Amino acid sequence: MPATAPRPLVPILAVLALAAGAAPTSAQFTVWTVDDDSAADFAELQDAVDAAAPFDVIVLQPGAYGETVVDGKGLTIVAPGSALVVPGATAPGSGAAPLTVRNLPAGQSVVLDGFTVFNGFPGPEAALLVEDCAGPVWVQDVFIDAYGTQAVRARNASSLVLVDTLAQTNLGAAAPDGTPQPLPGVELLAGTAGYGY
Repeated sequence: MPATAPRPLVPILAVLALAAGAAPTSAQFTVWTVDDDSAADFAELQDAVDAAAPFDVIVLQPGAYGETVVDGKGLTIVAPGSALVVPGATAPGSGAAPLTVRNLPAGQSVVLDGFTVFNGFPGPEAALLVEDCAGPVWVQDVFIDAYGTQAVRARNASSLVLVDTLAQTNLGAAAPDGTPQPLPGVELLAGTAGYGY
């Protein structure tokens, strides 16, 4: 993956506050760092998600991280460099989506910004699964690449916003040379409002 310049967190935090329906304030939150190969608060993304309180920020350093579930709390997960969320870090082909956001209460939001979600195994429902969320899920500058499954699937989500995000899947026809054709790969099921910018 190409190196990118670090991006400031301030615009992301403002987006989080606005998406949650609040004006940006000096609200209390903790910033956690995750790095799979050096000193940080956590080595695994799931451990950081489990430890974080609602409205906390998780900063992913460059590296590869296993499948992760954000369940029942609003968080910001941002990667100022190159980070990859991929299933099978410990159990290849487990059938779990690389990244799941579910049971988000109203008044909270999840912001995903600046990393790649990749699924290379058949079995998961999607590479990014969003379900049963009363608060908004904002996906910005994320590349979602899925083989054998949908790239993004949302069900019963009050608001899914995709900004500068590429979601592709190989579920379509192949090119004459056998290369899978990239498709939008986003499926919004019953009860979901989706927006793309």
